[in-house]
Amino acid sequence: MDAGLKDDMDSSEIENKEYQLIQTIQKDSGSAEEHEVDAEVTVVSQRRKKKTHDVPVMVTVMTRKDMERNGVQNFGDVVKYEPLVSAPFDFATSDSAFAYSQSGFSSYNIRGIEGNRVLLTVDGIRQAPSYLSNSFDQTAEAPGGSGRDFFDPAMFEAVEIIKGPASSLYGSDALGGVVAFRTPDPQDLLSTTDNPFAVLQRVQYFEANESKANLTLAAVEQGPVAFLFGYAGRFGGETENNGDLPPNPAEFYSHSFLSKIDYQINESNFLQLTAEYYEKQNDIEVDSAEGGGLILWEDVFNTDYKERYRLSLDYELSLIDFPVFDEFKLTPYYQFSFNQAINESRGPDVFNSGGIFVAPGRVRDQEIEYDTEIYGADLQFDKQILGNVLDHYLIYGTQFSISNQENRFFREDTSVSVAGNRISFAPSDTYRLGAFIQHEFSLGEEREWVLTPAFRLDYYEVKSFTDGSYEERLSNLNFTEIAQFEGYDDLSFAPKFTVLRHLNESLNVYAAYARGIRNPTAEELTYIFDHPPAGGAPAGNLVIPNTELEEEKSDSFEIGLKGDYDPLSFELAAFYNIYDNFLANQEDTGLDTDDGRNILQTVNIGEVDIYGFEVNAQLRPGEISEDLEALKGVELGVATGWAEGRNKSEDQWLNTIDPFKVVWYAEFVEPDQERFGTRLTTTFVEKKTKIDETTSQGSFFQPGDFFVLDWSAFVTPWEYFTLSAGVNNLLDREYYLWSVIRRGGGHQGGGVAATRVTQPGRNFYISAKLEF
Repeated sequence: MDAGLKDDMDSSEIENKEYQLIQTIQKDSGSAEEHEVDAEVTVVSQRRKKKTHDVPVMVTVMTRKDMERNGVQNFGDVVKYEPLVSAPFDFATSDSAFAYSQSGFSSYNIRGIEGNRVLLTVDGIRQAPSYLSNSFDQTAEAPGGSGRDFFDPAMFEAVEIIKGPASSLYGSDALGGVVAFRTPDPQDLLSTTDNPFAVLQRVQYFEANESKANLTLAAVEQGPVAFLFGYAGRFGGETENNGDLPPNPAEFYSHSFLSKIDYQINESNFLQLTAEYYEKQNDIEVDSAEGGGLILWEDVFNTDYKERYRLSLDYELSLIDFPVFDEFKLTPYYQFSFNQAINESRGPDVFNSGGIFVAPGRVRDQEIEYDTEIYGADLQFDKQILGNVLDHYLIYGTQFSISNQENRFFREDTSVSVAGNRISFAPSDTYRLGAFIQHEFSLGEEREWVLTPAFRLDYYEVKSFTDGSYEERLSNLNFTEIAQFEGYDDLSFAPKFTVLRHLNESLNVYAAYARGIRNPTAEELTYIFDHPPAGGAPAGNLVIPNTELEEEKSDSFEIGLKGDYDPLSFELAAFYNIYDNFLANQEDTGLDTDDGRNILQTVNIGEVDIYGFEVNAQLRPGEISEDLEALKGVELGVATGWAEGRNKSEDQWLNTIDPFKVVWYAEFVEPDQERFGTRLTTTFVEKKTKIDETTSQGSFFQPGDFFVLDWSAFVTPWEYFTLSAGVNNLLDREYYLWSVIRRGGGHQGGGVAATRVTQPGRNFYISAKLEF
């Protein structure tokens, strides 16, 4: 074991506080350095503070400073420079029959796994799932539905990404990995000053969408009590593209509020109360859906509104030399998320003679809503035992939550008779109860071997409750072969075992096996969809529930090498993931209705394999020798990742795999006080060629390779003030992201719509921060 880390773990600061992104946020009275969570420390991957160098998994940690210098302004920018991690984006349709599809960022994709297979948390609180129910195309790549973009990244102190299954510690939904956000504590501000108060004020401007952003954080401490207040606001318009067709005009705003109260009761007891609120509204004039097509619309408007609020209480008890635990952490919480999509379409008053069948003056208004309410509690115990032969670090605990999911879909159409509430899945409660244990053994004379077995038992249950709307919708389907949903329950077992060998103080090699699990959501179990009649005749397919779904499982194997030398640090990993019972939406059952429509269902399709590698390296030439001291502050870095994935059941490639990507950078930061710095970043992405063209989206638009150059810089002319700026796409390249383009088939209009979503041309951002 690293002697320095061992000393850290013995220190009183760690006894008082370990930054917990997942379970709890605690307080420490130590130095500023111990408050700072930087790229050298991970918390989420092991449920405790540990150097990334000593963790047997690939982990990325980004701080507020990193995101500020990289010009992060939205959900997708967080992973802009991460190979094999992306943020799929649902853009506006070019099909006038499907004008309500622009829902923005859907989730995160890690090594080809996305959606509800990746766990998102804020301060350890599980976030709402994504929903697909307002999308006709229910494939894994389908656009539409409700995304998971309920955040302003300005409000986060750190982001940690676990790449690969993490179900042994976090249960269902961590099948593909975890993205964990941490909001700031009062001590994050107070630790930077000797005063009993601290303030951070930042303003930003982003040319790409002409948006303005404001961040205000203030903290004050009085005796054992500390208080933090935060506000982040953002206002802007549509993101400019670099193609032939202009983007749809848009306006958006968001507000994020955060307050925390810390109370250090005594040396052993600590409390923190957190209240958080976020709202965002995006208003879009959908020019891409106006005119032409089967339905002639003169005006189409979309409004997407998201709201999330939560209350949580963190309690920590530290008892040195207590036989059962050293630390006890309890977090009860409540969270509510709401998403509302409103579409207004207006037909022309005068009917033209183009042969388009539409009633003059036709009006269609529709409103789609999703509610996700969750009550839960997390409990964790930590125990460390240092011995003559073995060192032990034991983590065990339990998590419990009850979440309620409901949806509503109202439509009024002056030309078509439709049901009042086209509810698409049964209002349901989801119960989760998990118990986990992880036991880390360090053995050998120098503690050079670290063996870590872990496992988790998860009980998962879905119960629906009637409000009449769902049952009425089922009865109107005119298809009798539908099994009634009587509930779903499952007991899952998720083991993990890792071996790490310290070859020397700077070089580690590891091997890991992990089982991942994901249970079907209430939506997947009870989803229904039938297209309203068109022209008095049946139209489209019929999607019916599948009450016989089973949990998804994965077996993941990874080997890696990590080096941490003075001039050079690096990580190399190769992985092979086998997924079984993979859930696929809207699969053809081979059955037909009496009126000739195909019957589709969500089904377990069998085996999917994903394999690949990742490499990260940083070189600091000024530390190589005294002859190169003039280069101190210079850092050269590279990050790359490649993966392939195949649906073995259907012998098709996976469209969710991102293409090969390489990111290089050259950076200089003034080495003494970091008063100024600059960075040049290049990104190369290869053309995506291995594509499944058999999905309901049909043929895909396939953009070519691209090479992008970005520049950023910062300067601190005096102690309290920092100015940051950057230019993206310096060479003004026209390029596309596969994570956007692949969600543009079917009703999205394929290549026609794609021309609207080229990434922005040359654009700049600027930020001014006052901190005291």
